[in-house]
Amino acid sequence: MDKKRIILLCAMGLLLAAAIALGVAWVIEANEYAGYEADYVDIAEDVLRPDDDIVIIELAPPSPTPEQSATPVEVAEPDISTTPSTSTPTTSAPSTSAPAPDAGSNETKQRVSVDFDALTAQNNDTAGWLYIPGTKVNYPVVQAEDNEYYLNRSFKRKEASCGTIFMDYQNNLNPLDRNTIVFGHNMGGSSSLMFSQLTKYKKQNYWEKHQTLQFDTPYRTGTWQVLAVCHLDVGTLEQFNFLQQDFISDDAFLSFVQSLKARALFETDVYAPADGRLLTLVTCDRSSGFGKNGRLLVVAVQIN
Repeated sequence: MDKKRIILLCAMGLLLAAAIALGVAWVIEANEYAGYEADYVDIAEDVLRPDDDIVIIELAPPSPTPEQSATPVEVAEPDISTTPSTSTPTTSAPSTSAPAPDAGSNETKQRVSVDFDALTAQNNDTAGWLYIPGTKVNYPVVQAEDNEYYLNRSFKRKEASCGTIFMDYQNNLNPLDRNTIVFGHNMGGSSSLMFSQLTKYKKQNYWEKHQTLQFDTPYRTGTWQVLAVCHLDVGTLEQFNFLQQDFISDDAFLSFVQSLKARALFETDVYAPADGRLLTLVTCDRSSGFGKNGRLLVVAVQIN
């Protein structure tokens, strides 16, 4: 047997071995992910109340945009001070400029009802429950003393590469800050675990069908409407702190919202009022040349 043929056979053998190794790794990973998903299905069965308790919500009626307001707000560069406002934010339900659905239309969305006593009994780090109708996002949200603990731990505190959906450790839970930050892993395009499906929000037609979401805490329920989807570089926080949680004034808050919308992938015609609250869902997104610094933000305003 000549030397070239030996080299070719060796190369084919190495390729076959690599393919087998990749296949085995894929099977192990698939089984691992299936186990994680089963865990969360079990949790949901334990803490989500019967269908009789599910209610229907609708998009809010239109409200004036900043341009239509009788007292327009001058938009400046965002104040990224982290000094909390001296006044407590109002809890009144903000409206948005998104059109209200016609009576009898299919624009209604379902909510789930959560037994937080049962959920907290399983994990006393429980901070809330996040549910996006029409998606696989239907998870408990935790909050630890740092943003590292749940990166690789499940809700049951077991080692897990998919981690758990968690609230930023600096956010207040009761009352919520003006901007609540919630993190979750992007497990890849073929996965529906955690925040993997958020990348679909980069397409406007997906946002149109999944505008509302539910984020409840043990202290209050909340319905939110997505006002901006942004793909940003976490390395640019010094120029624009898109993870800012509180604001020195309502004007600073509105300036922040306008800066977010200016960086959005598309226009939504949804706005936040001066006394509004935001919920920012954050996951990694290395596409479009961002690499490991890429972050996808799905930012929603509370509507009730």
